[in-house]
Parts: sequence; C-alpha cells; structure tokens
Amino acid sequence: MKGARGFLGLAHGSLESHLLYRQAGGETGAKCLVCQAHGLMLRRLLADPTEYDTPLGALPELEVETPEPAQAAARRRVSSRPPALHRSSHPPPSSPDRSDLAWIQQIFANIQVDGRLAHARFGEYTLRTALQPVLSLAHHKPVGYEALLRAYDAQDRLISPHRMFRKAGDDAIALDQICRALHVQNCVLQGAADNWIFLNVSPALILEGHSTRTILPRVLEHYGVPAHRVVVEILETSAYDEENLARCVQYFRDLGCLVAIDDFGAGESNFERIWRLKPDIVKLDRSMVVEAMRTPRVRRILPGLVSLIHEAGCLVVMEGLETAEHALIAMESDVDFVQGFYFGEPRSCLSPDEDYREVLNELFNGFQDRVRRQSSSERSVLAHYSKKFEDAALLFRLGGEAEHAFADFLALGGVQRCYLLSSQGVQVGGNIGTRQAARRLDPRYLPCADAEGANWFRRPYFRRAIAQPMAVQVSRPYLSIADARACVTFSIAIPETDGVRVLCADLDWESFVS
Repeated sequence: MKGARGFLGLAHGSLESHLLYRQAGGETGAKCLVCQAHGLMLRRLLADPTEYDTPLGALPELEVETPEPAQAAARRRVSSRPPALHRSSHPPPSSPDRSDLAWIQQIFANIQVDGRLAHARFGEYTLRTALQPVLSLAHHKPVGYEALLRAYDAQDRLISPHRMFRKAGDDAIALDQICRALHVQNCVLQGAADNWIFLNVSPALILEGHSTRTILPRVLEHYGVPAHRVVVEILETSAYDEENLARCVQYFRDLGCLVAIDDFGAGESNFERIWRLKPDIVKLDRSMVVEAMRTPRVRRILPGLVSLIHEAGCLVVMEGLETAEHALIAMESDVDFVQGFYFGEPRSCLSPDEDYREVLNELFNGFQDRVRRQSSSERSVLAHYSKKFEDAALLFRLGGEAEHAFADFLALGGVQRCYLLSSQGVQVGGNIGTRQAARRLDPRYLPCADAEGANWFRRPYFRRAIAQPMAVQVSRPYLSIADARACVTFSIAIPETDGVRVLCADLDWESFVS
C-alpha cells in the first residue's frame, strides 16, 4: 500500500503540474511525458496488487523531444507538489482535460458490479458502500440515504473509514473521489437515487482547491443522477481555509447540489459559518442528544437552537439516535429529519419492503402521550399558582400592603419574587420575597438583584397584562436576569384612580421541570 500511495500522490501532483504546464504553453505537439506517466501510474494504483506492471524506471524509454528551458521548469514541478490551480466558483468546462478524463475512466473501470452491489479496489483494500436512511418525521418515510464507506483489508477485516483515510495519507483525495463514484453507483443499483444521496466530502478535498472537485459532475452524468439529488456533507471543523471553503460550497451549489454542515455542535462548531455559508441542511452531532439526556437544561435549549437554525433558512437533521428516548428528544426539538440505529443501521442492500411507518407511529404515539401528561401536570401547577396569585391581587386591590397581600402566595414555595410595576413598566420598590428565597440567591448575580427602577416594558407578560386588565397572565418559561434561572411570570393589571399598576410574581420553573 505504501507504494500505491506514493504512486497516487505523484499522479495527483502530475495532473496539476501538467495543467499548469499546458496553460503556460509548454506543450508544443510532442508527446506529453506527464500524460503517459499519469496513465501508467493510474493503472498501477487501481490494478489488483498481485498483478505485475511496468516499473516507473521504464519511463525514460518514452520517446520525447528534448525540452526547452521553460519545459524543463514545468517538468521539475512534477516532482514537487505545485501551487493550487486558479480556483473558481463556477462548474468545470464541458470538455475536461484528457488527463482528467483518463483518471475518471480509470475510476469507472475499477468499479465492479455483482448483481445489485458494486465494489472497488484501492491498493490492497476492497471498498464497499453502506446506506443509512435519513427519515422525515412529517412524511414517515426516508427522504434520503447517507452513503458510508466500508473498507476491508486483504484478510477481509473491516477497516474504519477514519483509519482508511489516515492510511491513504496524501492519496486521501483520490480515495475520496473513488468512494464518491462507488457510492453513487450503489445508490443507483439499490434504487436509492430517487431520494437524496448524502455524500461526505473529505476535508483534504476542500483544502486542495477547485481542480479536485470536477470529478463529481462527471460521476453524476455517467450514472444518470441529477445534481439536485445530492447532498454534499461538509464536516464541521476549524481546519478549513475559510475562503476556499466558501468557494467549495458555492461550487457545489452552482452545480445544483444541496450543501449540509455535518456534526454541528461538536468541536469547533460556530454559527458564523452558518450565517456565511448558508447551508441547506445542518446535521446536529450525536453529542447534543447525549448531553440532552444528561442535562435537563440542554434538553430545554435544543428546541430554541433548532428554531434559530430554522430562522437561518436551514433544515435540521438530528443524527446518532440509538434509543426511543433519543428519538423523543428529536421530536421535542422539532427537527425535520432523523438518522440513527434506532431507525435503521447502515446496510449494503436496501429491501423494497422496508416500512418505517410502524416505528414512527410508535414514536408519535409515545410523544403525544408524553405531551399530554406533561401538559396536564404543567396546567395543574400553573392553575393552582394562578388562583393563589389572583387572590393576592384581590387583597392588594382592596387596599392591603403588598407584603401582606403576597404573604400566602409566597408561602406556597417555589416563588422567587413578587414586585409591582407602573403603567410604563418601571418597577416600583424592590422585590418582595421570603428569607429562604433570599438565601438561595446566587451571589454571583447580586449586581442584578436590586431591580428597583428597572424597566420591564419590553416583557410580553407586562404588555399582555396592560392589554387585558384584571385578568391573570401567565408567561412562557424564560431566563430571568435576576438569577439566570428559568422562570414563569404571573402578571395582572389593576386599574386605580391615578392610573394602572401591574402586579407580578416569578415562579422558579426549574424546580418544577428538573
């Protein structure tokens, strides 16, 4: 394999050098040494490792003209990797270079079809495809399949994709191109090409530049797959040259493909890349659902995160779902698509009888039952506190002092604070609370504890109370600035002779839902 890697690394460098050589006007009608060497090396790479091939030492026997100084300089660039070619965001020309075509033809010739399955060779390794469904929760069916590499060594032992690409070294780009052609071929054979085909793109390909990406349109044309059926998955990582990454994304988009950011939420994830690249799909990393299982706060955050990604114009896939509870978290988060072992493991052969409606119906029934139970429990708690808050407001309206009027309400437990607002939303006086609530106050947030004179006009609970006097309003859970905890606010506007005052009380929502 070491020899094959060396060959391919040289073949790839030779192609780029040859293109630079031709652009510089170095080829004048003589046979091109680089083209012939390129074809020889491609044959060696893709051939069965047990077959004998002409050694590279035979190359000097090729009949070539003695190069001029400019040609000699071009030949020297063959042995040292040349600078990247000019990068463009537009699709490649309709008539590619003959070296490009030779490489593509070698890829196609290397893919062997046996019934409804195809495999390819890469040195001593055999490459196969496994397809994992990506399901739409709304449609109760697969809308696409992610094509995954399954590599086997000479002893038929499975090699992980990560290890396979690490072994490929400088040939990772060639391996990526071979895998992409193989995956598209298998999707066609398995009848999966009528849905989206999710193809992972090697980071090395993105870093390399435009010339290495021109393989994809030729592959799609060869197998009769329209570009709009392809979702190009780009791994979320900080290793990219951002300018080149943007060009790469634009290239695939101009080609007609959809673009997805993969593994969002792991490692170097950031929203800046979503704003700038504007992907069509964002795939949430499995670590997010695992953390949501452990941490109630993360579980509450996920729906907001998904909503934010939706606002950015992206559909959302939650991947790595392995249990029913994982799937329920995906439902709660309002993602569009799901993927994981709970719904289907990666398989080489797709069955025409596959039906996911049973598992999805079971999931929906479980989700509906949970929502009903949760809603019933929340409604019971909120109704109890709402009634006590209304009683406190009545006492206050009858002329009672605020501390006295709120005494019974504060004694219920779970109440963080009560306070009074003017008709302009400005807090009149400080917070009213119990000694126990004061002891629970996190000292790190003391700068925000004194709210006298604070203006809460922008809060929906205040505006709704003003719009509907003498009716208790209950807010949705939100993060309180006073202690950075989730709370629910009760509010009621009480008309008085000199205007309107709004009574408010914050309930510690985290103590009820955690």
